[in-house]
Amino acid sequence: MKHKILIFTIGIVMLINIKATAKEIHFIGGKGTYATHVLVWLHNGGWSVSYSLNREHNQNTELAALAVLPWLDIASLRYPLVEEPNGTGMGPVNYIHDKIHELKNTHGYRTVYIGGYSAGGHLALLYSALYPDAVSKIIAIGAPSDLTASFNAVMRELVTAYVAGGSKRDYSPLYQISENGNKYLLFYQPTDNMIPFDSQFENFISKLSKEKIDFEYLIINDSVDHLFFKQGDGSSSTINNIVEKMKTFLSTDDFLQR
Repeated sequence: MKHKILIFTIGIVMLINIKATAKEIHFIGGKGTYATHVLVWLHNGGWSVSYSLNREHNQNTELAALAVLPWLDIASLRYPLVEEPNGTGMGPVNYIHDKIHELKNTHGYRTVYIGGYSAGGHLALLYSALYPDAVSKIIAIGAPSDLTASFNAVMRELVTAYVAGGSKRDYSPLYQISENGNKYLLFYQPTDNMIPFDSQFENFISKLSKEKIDFEYLIINDSVDHLFFKQGDGSSSTINNIVEKMKTFLSTDDFLQR
């Protein structure tokens, strides 16, 4: 099992507070004519209507750089929020599952990858743990992996709203993942003010190692806050580096080596 470590720096960014719950798929960089693979991308901004950041599809447009791969489409999925008090944390997961089947049936993709940022990264990890055969590669940026851990006040509120009275353990990828043939690419930063590095990253890669799951991780080593993957700004060299690492990670499928 190969573990690759890269360390680089990044600058501080901010996001705009906007609520939106529309459910649709948007192809970042356009729909490819010959694409056989799709990366389903899940936005950040929390899981719940009690706390929502910008959910527009101009978020994470840096991923359009991946569209240069002729075999790959990037489908930005605006997953539904948990509607307290009657919602369930499985609502977004079930919606993602349905949309992945829709994408495969409509466009004939033979391989599905899934990825996301923050809450979206958590959902990507959780989905891959619950449906390991539905995806083959997973990308998570600043993603919570253990909802039972200690968080700051904002994250505690978000987690409580998301699980909606359910078990935090049931919605924690750390406890749901088991040995599978998937590959993971993880981006975390030690100074993250929302996602504790030890409980969310170090414990998760220990679990991946224990389950003999292949993974790579990139440590973002700078004094920055959680919201570093800035929407709609591809000028940052570090963000470009992140996307380039994604491109390399996704381009190592066996079919590309034939």
